[in-house]
Amino acid sequence: LDMSAGPMPEDGGRDIILLLADRITNFMLRSDCAGYLKETTDQISLPILQSLQLKDFAEKDCDVLKFDLKGLKTLELMTCTFNPALFLRVCKGLKHLEVKGNCDKYIPQQIASSAASLQSLSVEIDPQVLQAESFQQCKALQTLKLEFFAPVRQSHLSKLNNILSCVASTLTKLELHSLSVATFPLNNLSKLKHLHVEFVATGKLHLTIPSLRVLLCKFDCDSQANVLTLDLSTRNLRELYVWCDPERTGKLVGLDKSLPNFADSLKVLDVRTLSLQLESPLPKIKQLKSFVAFDILMRPDLWQPSFCADVLSTLKLDRICTENFNHAFSNLRAIKKLDLEVNTHNIVQISSILAKCSESKVSDLTIKSWGVQKHLYIDNLSSFISHNAATLTDLSVDNIFLNVDEFPVKFDRLRELSLKDTNLCEAGLASVIAKCAPTLLDLNLRVTDVKLSDVFTTELPRVRFLVVTGANIGCKTLQSLFQHCFLSLEVLILDAAHLDEGCALEPLTVCPRNLNILDLEPEIYSALRKVCQNKELRQVLEKRDDIYDTD
Repeated sequence: LDMSAGPMPEDGGRDIILLLADRITNFMLRSDCAGYLKETTDQISLPILQSLQLKDFAEKDCDVLKFDLKGLKTLELMTCTFNPALFLRVCKGLKHLEVKGNCDKYIPQQIASSAASLQSLSVEIDPQVLQAESFQQCKALQTLKLEFFAPVRQSHLSKLNNILSCVASTLTKLELHSLSVATFPLNNLSKLKHLHVEFVATGKLHLTIPSLRVLLCKFDCDSQANVLTLDLSTRNLRELYVWCDPERTGKLVGLDKSLPNFADSLKVLDVRTLSLQLESPLPKIKQLKSFVAFDILMRPDLWQPSFCADVLSTLKLDRICTENFNHAFSNLRAIKKLDLEVNTHNIVQISSILAKCSESKVSDLTIKSWGVQKHLYIDNLSSFISHNAATLTDLSVDNIFLNVDEFPVKFDRLRELSLKDTNLCEAGLASVIAKCAPTLLDLNLRVTDVKLSDVFTTELPRVRFLVVTGANIGCKTLQSLFQHCFLSLEVLILDAAHLDEGCALEPLTVCPRNLNILDLEPEIYSALRKVCQNKELRQVLEKRDDIYDTD
């Protein structure tokens, strides 16, 4: 039951609580709704309540919390300012506690009061308020997230390390935000498997944690020296994510020296908005299954084959213009998911990568361009799509030139198709859609001055979700569209569409039998209401009456 958004009529609020009390497992309550409980707490019982969220509660609001909460396992306190002494009985036996925006002086007591049973804890706090004593009774804590209102500086490290030592024997997942320290050593956490750290200043992360499997490191600082140095001695790392703020390229130092320690175990490498400061090429990563790179800079002579052709199955390259980056891949015969972003500077390299996937059986392909030039031409793209016609299940093309003459007779398994701002006209779009009609489930088109009635000329027996942006709507368009998607269409969204000049829609007598959502421009919606002659369609239209003025 969610009463966190705001008050409702008082009688209605009390009645809802009384009616549903014995079935509520998750209760979200804001302070200005607490009045609903004042006359009901003596008779109310929440026997199966497991999760409670309190928002904006002060001490004066706590007298309404008199119902039995013995079974409570999860408690969220959002911008609450009450003294935890009033609430200690609730905290007994808690397994999950989240505290956000609360009065800092009470947070250590809130943690200490439930420490013995806690399995996960998420807290927003000022680093000055941290108290290791609050964590001394934590005997089962596995997940800890600390978000700090102010940067954690060198003077706070001793206190932070004391806290971590209290939970070192049980902690498996740790998340720390707003680190502003020159060096952050993290070692004596014997069971830690997942680590997420965020730096707000140039720093060095030093890790020797044999159990660590996943590391996510984000960094961003305002100074020109936006640098993160990695010193990772862990040998069983499986996933490494290093991200800098998309608006500001950061320098990453030490990756080439750290990678050899876990090159035999790493399965995912995800690096974004970075200038890789390498002294030598990356080592061979034998087990890597997924490589994601966004806006990466590196010395051209250091791009050398680093990935095993028989293992790498997911490749995502966005905004990579560094010369020779295609040299990082010798052969890509195991690729299943391919996501590439192209511009005028890297077309040759992207074409080279497609050629290296000639032995692969791609199931998910995304090709998009960035920049101002329209319909970029990649000489082997259309033939590459045809080559994978038997295995493709998802195809997305954005602002790229397509040659339909090189397309296959049919796509055997294509379920999701997205064509945005391509060079295709009505006939070309109709041809592509016809080739995948028997299996297609989701279709997304973004076009300019295209008549939909000339695009949908084939039965689409399985299409559930249809989005079209920028199309022209003619007199017979919607009637034809509904007829071709009659068996399966559930959602139709026509965004930025417009009626042909002087067009009067013909009467609509058909409604897809599963249609549930119809999202249209107000002009089209009003015109449709006037010509609708189908009872089921009118019911769908009535759902939109509170959004569009149809008078």
